[in-house]
Amino acid sequence: MFGCRNVAMRTCKHEDMNIISVLSQKGGAGKTTLVVHLAVAASLDGKSTAVIDLDAQANAAEWGDSRDLDEPAVTSAQAARLPKILEAAKDAEADLVIIDTPARSESTALAAAKCADLVLIPCRPSVFDLQAIRMTAD
Repeated sequence: MFGCRNVAMRTCKHEDMNIISVLSQKGGAGKTTLVVHLAVAASLDGKSTAVIDLDAQANAAEWGDSRDLDEPAVTSAQAARLPKILEAAKDAEADLVIIDTPARSESTALAAAKCADLVLIPCRPSVFDLQAIRMTAD
C-alpha cells in the first residue's frame, strides 16, 4: 500500500496489516488530530481500522470513548506492549493501525517508528515545528 516501506527496519512485521506511526518531539503539532482524522477516513473507506494511543494524556482514547461507533477501534497502551497490541489487531483482522505517540518521548517514538510501514511527522508552519522535525528524524 505504501511505497516508502523499509521492511528490513521493521521489528513488528504484519504482512496483511498496514501500520502508520504519527510522531513529533514537539507537543501541539497536531499528532492526535491527524491520527483520529486518518482513522475515521480509513473507516469510512471500508478499512477495518484501529488506533493505538501511546500518549499518557490518552486524548485519542478519550475521543474513542466519547463516540457511539465501534470503528475505528481505539486502545490506550504503553510502548512496551506495542507488539502484543499489534498482534491483537492482526488477529482481529485490522487492515490499518494508526499509532499516536507522545511528545518528548524518544523511546516511545522509536518503538512506534520501528513497527511502522509509514511514519508521519506533522508540522505547523513555524520555525519551532521545523526544528522539531530534525530532532524527531534523528
